[in-house]
Amino acid sequence: MSQKEKSPWLWVPTLFFTDAVPYVILTLLCVIYYKRTGISHTEITCMASLILITWLIKPIVAESRILKRAARYFILLGQACITTGLLGLYFTAGSWYKTTSLLLFCLISIGYIFHATATQVLYATLNTVDRKFFQSLSNASYRLGTLAAAGILVMFVGGMETMSRKVTSSWSMVFLILAGCFLASLIYHAFALPPRKSTDLLPEESVAERLKNRGAGILATFRELTEQQGANAALLFLLFYPLPQALITIITPLFLLDPVSRGGAALSTQELGLCYGTIGLIALSAGSIIGIKTIKQEGLTTHLKTMALCMSFPCLGYLLVSLLSIEHFALVSLFVFAERFFYGFGFAAYVRFLRFFCAGKAHYYTWCSIYATLGFSLPGFIAGFLQETLGYPVFFVIVIATGIVPLAVSSKIMKTIHK
Repeated sequence: MSQKEKSPWLWVPTLFFTDAVPYVILTLLCVIYYKRTGISHTEITCMASLILITWLIKPIVAESRILKRAARYFILLGQACITTGLLGLYFTAGSWYKTTSLLLFCLISIGYIFHATATQVLYATLNTVDRKFFQSLSNASYRLGTLAAAGILVMFVGGMETMSRKVTSSWSMVFLILAGCFLASLIYHAFALPPRKSTDLLPEESVAERLKNRGAGILATFRELTEQQGANAALLFLLFYPLPQALITIITPLFLLDPVSRGGAALSTQELGLCYGTIGLIALSAGSIIGIKTIKQEGLTTHLKTMALCMSFPCLGYLLVSLLSIEHFALVSLFVFAERFFYGFGFAAYVRFLRFFCAGKAHYYTWCSIYATLGFSLPGFIAGFLQETLGYPVFFVIVIATGIVPLAVSSKIMKTIHK
């Protein structure tokens, strides 16, 4: 079957839907799983951050010539890695899971890296008309996949926990169901994805030569990047602007699940799926959309400082929940909606600046993405320790206080931004 016969309708919606699920597994489900199986917050946040550290290779993989030449095979390889990792979690849940689960989640993370980067490469092979036509559909499919995993799936496992009263077996079953879904996706996409093009052959070089040349090119790009006017301020912005959210995002599910006696909101797993995975996701999407529209209409410099403050101060709602021992689901959901909405609004500035700084210089994106990954993952290594040592109220005060950091780095880049 020729590439023309492989209609984008067959693979664009399913591919972007599938692409969202492992992201949720790695950023939310693993945190809830570790929490429900009794691991300390310090260990949870350290392991979750280690999983995210693997994303440092994502921009490098995205620039691989082999990936660009055989994107469909990297998608299938990614889904195979994810399926294997989920099956491993099913078989090891409850026995040595602390030892093996980290490696299995890292395997899922590597599969996600292959899948996400290859999906974008394959999508880029569409002609301009098709890319514009399917843009809204691909975005909607990705959001639907995120909602299904963060909302419906978390509520499902919460319901299983309530019915069976066995946490480990409930999560084990969910991992098995997810593995089955990804195996089905792998089989389907093996037939639905367009075939590899026979053109764009790689130069006649050995693997060692290609790695050496690629490494030299990456280092040369970094030297070129740092010599640009305003580069230091830009890289500091990418590294430190997300600090408050890097601290709070990894703690929020733990806070919502913890009992009132420990300063938490005392939600069940099922309520967490509705409150954080559904309401919170809708709020995040709405905030992002409004933030992007605001920047397009009035320029980034007009609202940059306000957006920087939105990265920390909405956490005030969580502080009130902890101090006042609020257990009312509707009120907790309102605070979650507010925090997620303003995070989406504030994060729009980060995305816009990243695109502005790399505009016309796509080779800068590798290093900028590395700085962004470090900015979101490194604070997680201390988040759990701070929360367990100081308690939720003091931790939330610290997060609010760190709001000065994105505000400071935003001020430094103001001169480099044009409306």
